Amino acid sequence: MVVFNGKMCLKLIEADDLRATQHSTRYFPQNPSTAYLSPYISIDIDDLPLGRTHTKERTTTPTYNEEFSSDVHNGQQLHFTIFHDAALPPDEYVADCTVKFENIHDKKSDIWIDLEPVGRIHIAIELQGQFSNSVSNERHFKQNKRAFAQRRFAVVRRVYEINGHKFMATFFRQPTFCSICSEFIWGIFRTQGYQCQVCTCVIHKRCKASVVTTCPGIRTCFEV
Repeated sequence: MVVFNGKMCLKLIEADDLRATQHSTRYFPQNPSTAYLSPYISIDIDDLPLGRTHTKERTTTPTYNEEFSSDVHNGQQLHFTIFHDAALPPDEYVADCTVKFENIHDKKSDIWIDLEPVGRIHIAIELQGQFSNSVSNERHFKQNKRAFAQRRFAVVRRVYEINGHKFMATFFRQPTFCSICSEFIWGIFRTQGYQCQVCTCVIHKRCKASVVTTCPGIRTCFEV
């Protein structure tokens, strides 16, 4: 397992071709694919939140030009998740992507990254440190004050990717049955199960390991 140790300087420049998912009918009942969004981007290093950008109102091509820096120890990957800043919580998932540190071939790079299910983001990243093969489970980083204040939000809004599905913990407002075991999903308060933000597949938390189907709405290597 290749990990990075050192300092990371990240500039999140812009995003392009963002679209609301078909799951987002609560806010875009007519045609989600052509709706304007109010997007912001949440950034994680492995499973630790680094921070988030400001919200850009009513656009599918937001420009951010926001900078983040962090000391990284045994870091494996960066994760970017785009949300629509909804008037009523929870905010709607739009797209996400993961970039492994080992795939950043130049320690100073300016790159476009494809999002799933659609869209792309433009980042500039500089790594000052070294790569190594490590089996240590110890991972941490030092974040700036703004990112620390936003940490709690990022922990709650986590995306679990399974076979292309983008599952998020969800509270269901009507009787709902699991797509895997067909049993009723119980719960009164807080989240009850997981729902794919792309194809709306719904499962129990205990059924995550049983998901074998591929999300039909995800980007594939055959798409242009």
